[in-house]
Amino acid sequence: MQIERSVLIADDEPMLLKILSRVLKRMGLNVIAVEDGEAAVNVIDRQSEDVHLVVLDLNMPVMDGAAAFHAISELKPDIPVLISSGDGREHVLSRLNMQPAGIISKPYNLNDLRQIISDNIS
Repeated sequence: MQIERSVLIADDEPMLLKILSRVLKRMGLNVIAVEDGEAAVNVIDRQSEDVHLVVLDLNMPVMDGAAAFHAISELKPDIPVLISSGDGREHVLSRLNMQPAGIISKPYNLNDLRQIISDNIS
């Protein structure tokens, strides 16, 4: 029996959230989509056993991706977290002060996106 894998994605841009959700669903993954970092942390707090990978936009209202990344890492350090950003890699890393599982550059290259998701889903 194959275990279903779920990905939590947080992005405040509805169109990007929709595109990313669609790509992940086509990869056979379950998707939990939220619009800010605080909602992502709440999902991990309530149902972390159901989440196998997290994708966080770096720049979001309410709670940005950096703060959400740190909160999620405290709650569930074994869940891989990918950071999605249009900013350069060095800028992303300087905001995080720790290494995420990976960084997804915006605008998305669908082949690269699929590859980094596949490489990090457990």
